[in-house]
Amino acid sequence: AFDGIAFDLGVCSTQLDQPERGFSFRFDGPLDMRMSKSGETAADVVMTLDETALARILWDFGEERASRRIARA
Repeated sequence: AFDGIAFDLGVCSTQLDQPERGFSFRFDGPLDMRMSKSGETAADVVMTLDETALARILWDFGEERASRRIARA
């Protein structure tokens, strides 16, 4: 028997509405995308990965057809 169940639905609208959090695609802000303030930011990852590795991430996790073109840009 279950007393309850919890779901983690990912990013919430509050995070998307705060540009300084780095999740928003509607507002200018830093490219951060961390749930906590520890570890590398998304900007760090984008700037340090080589083109092939970045394209692979975009393809594997985003199913982005233009992943190689985006990584090259």
